[in-house]
Amino acid sequence: MRRIFGGRRQGLALSRWKKSRWAGIGGIGFRKLFPRLSLPFRVVERVRFGNPEMKNNRIICGDNLQIMRSLPAESIDLIYLDPPFFSQRNYSVVWGESGETRSFSDIWKDGLTGYLTWLNARLAEAKRLLKLTGSLYLHCDWHAGHYIKVELDKIFGYHNFRNEIIWAYQTGGISKRWLARKHDTIFCYGKSAQSMQHFKDKRRKTKFNQPMVKSYLDGTKWKEYHKGADELGFKRDEKGMYRMVGCRDVWDDLPFLHPKSSERIGYKTQNPEALLERIILASSDERDVVGDFFCGGTTPAVAQRLNRRWIACDQCRGCRDAGSFDWQTEQTQMKEKSGKAVAVPDFTLENWGVYEAKALSKMPPETFRAFVLKCFGAKGKSEEAGIHGWKGPVPVWAGSAQAKRERVSAADVKAFANAVYKV
Repeated sequence: MRRIFGGRRQGLALSRWKKSRWAGIGGIGFRKLFPRLSLPFRVVERVRFGNPEMKNNRIICGDNLQIMRSLPAESIDLIYLDPPFFSQRNYSVVWGESGETRSFSDIWKDGLTGYLTWLNARLAEAKRLLKLTGSLYLHCDWHAGHYIKVELDKIFGYHNFRNEIIWAYQTGGISKRWLARKHDTIFCYGKSAQSMQHFKDKRRKTKFNQPMVKSYLDGTKWKEYHKGADELGFKRDEKGMYRMVGCRDVWDDLPFLHPKSSERIGYKTQNPEALLERIILASSDERDVVGDFFCGGTTPAVAQRLNRRWIACDQCRGCRDAGSFDWQTEQTQMKEKSGKAVAVPDFTLENWGVYEAKALSKMPPETFRAFVLKCFGAKGKSEEAGIHGWKGPVPVWAGSAQAKRERVSAADVKAFANAVYKV
């Protein structure tokens, strides 16, 4: 314990950890513990806004660790992470008009140790992805927040800690055994000293969109929000916009998302868009890239409205239906101060590792075989009849998507054997 928390020894312990196989770019130890899988990204939908020359935004359904590993280093300006809180609970959601039930587990077999190891692998990748001027915001609560803070210090460096933000809110339910727990914690870290300067510059010029925030305050009078914002240090200019001057690290002006709010899409742990608006405006500029790898849909919706580029990852397609946000119509109505329409990039909905069998079955035989070979890690196309590709020195044969539930024919086996053994 002394090595971790005792004066000069604290720095010594962190220094030794940085030199270990768990630190460094992406963490060698994490890559050994969680092996990298090479699977193709498959675009299943593309929403177009008439600007094909611009690089598209991305919603990716799949394992966030593998997806993060596929992205280039120092490519993201702001990362917001809202991982499971180590609540040791299962969450069930009734989804959409079909009444589909989806479950989200926050129970960890190896307890807190297993949870932190799982999370640290993703934090190491997040650090690799951030630009030198970038910032990371990690959202958690009392279940594991204190332990997460220690791990963040190890990975990002104690000196790169920026703020412990307390988001205090009013919700129902009062405990008879202890004081009511009515706040979440958001840890803010920079990638380097350059991120601190970037934040100082942003604080001078950042404005909060008054009409946008107003629509999210269910049951709160607008004049009361004005008063609360003034007390927090958000100063209004002559146009009624808020500047981030002297803002405190306790945010008690943003209420918890009302159960009947129009933003609700089914997640019990869903956050209000006003919270994400404040974070995005505080630590990014227009056209900066915002990343969310535990995304339910809120972050890309807000980033799109604020004219940021974004990449979002979730294990299901729920993030495609982010609240009441109308992807098709909202963007065509976005205006710059000059009154000109904002150029909006397309966005793609992609799958990684979880593919729709029905869609795959409609592929032409050659396209399907190429996809299967890529999933298997085989490359190239053999000129020999009966062989479809090679995985190193091993020849590979792939069936057709149209031949479902059919056995491999004797003719196929004979052709493959003849090609391999030159019979």
